[in-house]
Amino acid sequence: MNHDSVTDSRPSVTAEAVAALFAQADIYLAIAELGTGGAVAAALRSTEAAGRIASARVYAEASELAEALRVSEAKMAAFGAVSAMVAAEAAAALIDTYEGGWGLAVLCRGGNGAGVAGVTNLTPDDTGCFIALGTPSATEIVPCAPERVVPSALALLKSAAEVRLATPRPY
Repeated sequence: MNHDSVTDSRPSVTAEAVAALFAQADIYLAIAELGTGGAVAAALRSTEAAGRIASARVYAEASELAEALRVSEAKMAAFGAVSAMVAAEAAAALIDTYEGGWGLAVLCRGGNGAGVAGVTNLTPDDTGCFIALGTPSATEIVPCAPERVVPSALALLKSAAEVRLATPRPY
């Protein structure tokens, strides 16, 4: 199963467009990346969104991410360190990093950051990466191929920011 169609159907999104939406929607973001070399944070920090990044951490090992974000070892053993379930738990843990902020967890197999994720030896059916965006109201998970991790993350962030702008705030 090829998951590229999840994000390839969306128009290309620039980090600058995400930055503008974050400012307009008053969004702050905490990021945790595993196996990407910090590619998503680097893309966002190269724009006006830099001030909207509450924290950005790059982990070399899944065990480091699990310890820092208190991800369940049982969940990692059951689903794998790079899985939708672990990405969702990590994103949810990041929501509390900044009051009212969002959490973005980007988990890729392999990875030293070379070629975005440095992923090798994946079968055609292997997704390779999971991107989870946790907000105070929901968590959304997008699987993608390693070479699509930055565009997929930007598309997810743009879509969620547009929803936030279109949703009346209770205060």
